[in-house]
Amino acid sequence: MAELLFRLGALSARRAWIVVATWTLILASTVTLMLAGNAKLSTATSIDGIPSQVVIDELKASFPAASQGSGQVVFHTTDGKAFTVGQIADIKAALAAAAKLPSVANTLDPFESQAQIDGQKAKLEAGRTQLDAASQQLAQAQTQLDAAKPLLGAAAFTEAQTKL
Repeated sequence: MAELLFRLGALSARRAWIVVATWTLILASTVTLMLAGNAKLSTATSIDGIPSQVVIDELKASFPAASQGSGQVVFHTTDGKAFTVGQIADIKAALAAAAKLPSVANTLDPFESQAQIDGQKAKLEAGRTQLDAASQQLAQAQTQLDAAKPLLGAAAFTEAQTKL
């Protein structure tokens, strides 16, 4: 194989103008045929029959919005410090400009998303605190019931436990 490639390279080097003219002619012929056949250029690719393409086709038929692609852009500072107010404003302006592009369905503001995440974490912690307090109340009530069991009859104890 190396010998064949060497010969091809040597021939191309000896007849460089013929090789360039041939490739130019091939390119011109291809473009002419494409324009004559009304071929449309597209950035989309699809290979029929493979499982991922089948899933994409099903998504397009069932949930057109779900078949769209997605991308991520990461913003960071060069010095590793937190964003300044000016940088945050610039990022928000860039996201607003990107949202206006025809091929962009929507953008997410990372600062608003982080604020929502922080708010949900605070609610979760408050819920855990309430749950701990309720567990302590239940434990105290059970202790009181256990202490009252000998004083009450079995029926009264069962009724009190049911109310608890």
